[in-house]
Amino acid sequence: MNKPAILLAMGFFLSGLAWADGAMKASHNGRMVEANNIRFELVTSDKKVDVYITDHSDQPVGADKLSGRVTLLGEKGKVDVPLSPAGGNRLTGESGETIAGQPAAIILVEGMTKRITTRLAAGKP
Repeated sequence: MNKPAILLAMGFFLSGLAWADGAMKASHNGRMVEANNIRFELVTSDKKVDVYITDHSDQPVGADKLSGRVTLLGEKGKVDVPLSPAGGNRLTGESGETIAGQPAAIILVEGMTKRITTRLAAGKP
């Protein structure tokens, strides 16, 4: 077999590995984002904000020693929502005002091996 054919075969093999875990699936009808091999699902309802945390293999990550903040960037401006553990892999917080639609969000989680910050674009209404 010649060298270009071997390189091409290796490229196909390696590209398959990159897509092996598939798309992220929201378990709580929220919006998903991944940072540092950790997946975050943001769920908003009225004034409540929940963030569910899983690893790259969709296994729950215990949130009992974690804390964080979600900054929502909506039509009315910026709203910071502190997060605290709520059992299992969930952090929760409450906004001072009703959350309309699916605003852009910045998620900050502390207490893991390092601080993780990630962003979500505004969702469709």
